[in-house]
Amino acid sequence: MLQNGLIHAWENPELTSLNKLPPRASFDSFATARQALVRDREKSSWHQSLDGVWQFRLERNPADAQPFGEGRPFTDSAAWGTIPVPSNWQMHGHDRPHYTNVKMPFREEPPFTPPENPTGVYRRLFRIPSAWQGKRIVLHFGGADSVLAVYVDGVAVGLSKDSRLPAEFDITSLVRPGIDHELVAIVVQYSDASSIEDQDQWRLGGLHRSVSLYATPFIHFADVKITPHLDAAAPATKPASLEVLVNVGFPQNLPLPGTKVSVQLLD
Repeated sequence: MLQNGLIHAWENPELTSLNKLPPRASFDSFATARQALVRDREKSSWHQSLDGVWQFRLERNPADAQPFGEGRPFTDSAAWGTIPVPSNWQMHGHDRPHYTNVKMPFREEPPFTPPENPTGVYRRLFRIPSAWQGKRIVLHFGGADSVLAVYVDGVAVGLSKDSRLPAEFDITSLVRPGIDHELVAIVVQYSDASSIEDQDQWRLGGLHRSVSLYATPFIHFADVKITPHLDAAAPATKPASLEVLVNVGFPQNLPLPGTKVSVQLLD
């Protein structure tokens, strides 16, 4: 499904992701403190939503969808429909919702999947704001059920196999401001992880959470852990403390000497 020959990534339990950024705490980046105080990512000049109407087609299996990620020309527009993102494709006339409690929806034993394995191909164009020149640019998928393969301008970006956690990819080297870039997301509904994520649920597929771009400086907060130390039984006048652990990201992962982090707590 990616250009490195991993055609059966959806049936490879040892492979959980490719080129995906490490998981992190949920926080947003803002260009200024004033923007941050609004506490609305849509107000950040470093955030760009990709939610909305995407081009879409549903294939019978991942093999049929593979060529669309690897630079196949999109000249046959009549073969494409549209779909809102975020959503599940079963809610928009593609395939059908399938509810199971105990049984899996197919007979194959893990890690194998059925020959008829619905695979959605999503496509849209996007443009990087000119103000993001010289910034690190990250592509964020809030959730995809269940295997997600991402391509930008026909170049394989990465893969994720956790349908309930975000997947983020650094696309800085693949994009530049001022031109349209083509984003393709291929979503395979069933994988070796389907049995692990099995529960009393509806079987649905698609980009079911928001998709966005965001920018950061090249020296940036990669992760933050904040631990308050407060004795609830102590008098209100007794001081409390806040322990902040910051993981700082650097260009090429090479720490720069003398880098400092400052934290401000606002009430």
